[in-house]
Amino acid sequence: MSLVQARARQTSASRRHMALIEQAVNRYAPIIWGITRRQFHAYLAAVLEHLRPHLKTLVLQQRADPTGDPEIDYIATLISAVHSKGLDGMGNVITEVADAVARQQGFLQNDPRYAQIVDYTTRILTDDVSAYWQGLQDPTTMARRIVDLQRQGLGYQETSRQVATMYGAEFYRSERLVRSAYNTSSNYAHYRDLLEAGYHHARWLTAEDNRVRHPHGSQRWDHRHADRQTAKLGEPFIVTGELLLFPGDRSMGASIGNVINCRCTLIGAD
Repeated sequence: MSLVQARARQTSASRRHMALIEQAVNRYAPIIWGITRRQFHAYLAAVLEHLRPHLKTLVLQQRADPTGDPEIDYIATLISAVHSKGLDGMGNVITEVADAVARQQGFLQNDPRYAQIVDYTTRILTDDVSAYWQGLQDPTTMARRIVDLQRQGLGYQETSRQVATMYGAEFYRSERLVRSAYNTSSNYAHYRDLLEAGYHHARWLTAEDNRVRHPHGSQRWDHRHADRQTAKLGEPFIVTGELLLFPGDRSMGASIGNVINCRCTLIGAD
């Protein structure tokens, strides 16, 4: 096989990988967003109703330094008192995503790797959903927003509307969550497959477009220079100075900025 043919084959594999990820994002991100939005708005309504008597007596002066603001701390404490415990109804979506990853990699249900991939994907997505949910309802962040609106002189109803609007427009977070978890799990599945097939080396491929992360401004993550990097299978790639067994791998302490929204893929190099 010529170098040109090899590169064309690699590019084709990367594009197929990208297509599967985008299909997953289009299918599952709206579902996750819908569940999150409904439950968060119900949670938010309970929070604001609980706070109503306290908001009426909130002092409306602006402080130069909000750090350690007792009003924010107080409101955050009240919010924590009605803190939701989780996302009911998300389990079925997580299971479906995990199953889809394993099936799209060509594994049958009686293959031991199928269960391993489903378990890995479930853990990754469960952790990500938990972090996503906790980030939306961080008591201190919400308290600061509510206090700021009250100090602007907004009434309870307008405060409620603005806070609900702010948290209802987080669809991009659901897309990012699905894309990151799906890509990580797909690459893990492919990594397991390459090991089973007896490959000795693997190659890192980017999407080869202008969205591939590269250093600019405050952005230091560099996947462009990882493109076509080859590593012994089972040993890590070095990407922006961090160690990853495959694109999206977090097992060796890779920073979130190095894996979130990653669209890179892995192929056998032998």
